Amino acid sequence: MQYRAIGVVAGRYLPSEDQFTKGILVTDDGLPIDAVLLGKVMNYVRKYTQPDRDYLWVVYPRTRDNPEALHLQIVGVWGPFPDPAVPPDWFSIRGEIILHDPHLPPDQAFVTIKIRQHVPDPKTRPPYFRLRLHGSLPTSYRATHDFWDLRVLRQGSRLVIQDGIRVGSVLRKPRPKKAPPRRSNSPSLETPRPIRKKPRPPT
Repeated sequence: MQYRAIGVVAGRYLPSEDQFTKGILVTDDGLPIDAVLLGKVMNYVRKYTQPDRDYLWVVYPRTRDNPEALHLQIVGVWGPFPDPAVPPDWFSIRGEIILHDPHLPPDQAFVTIKIRQHVPDPKTRPPYFRLRLHGSLPTSYRATHDFWDLRVLRQGSRLVIQDGIRVGSVLRKPRPKKAPPRRSNSPSLETPRPIRKKPRPPT
């Protein structure tokens, strides 16, 4: 159950005027997509790529708050001629299904999937992000908390599910139960009891 969200997109990277690592990726079908350069790929793009040529970019997809606004994080570059074995606009998405309604009509169907990011320290809780994918899973039930391996195709600014397989259920750790509050035996913390005086005998 290895989480993954990676793909390849063909196009030209155009940096912004203010910052080279932020810009847009103009796809081969003419769609501008917000993009950033991550890690060592920045130096390679600056030295060896030409802004007027198309390349095959290795990217991490993000959908952020707006499911229609695709965002790409560029982590590698091939080309300028794509390898036929790796067609552009294909993505491999592996993660936990957290929202899926199999009864929605095809034009409204979507799936929300959680992708956990890798951290080297096993004691550290891994961060995660969510992707919204268009289409349905090949199943008739909601598949919540199931781990799926999906093949996804970029169509415009959408990530559309083509096919996939269920890998298994995601084991969820039970939340620790809160212990009931302890009663203290200290007399200073107890509610003082009223002192009853015995009546004096008549003289």
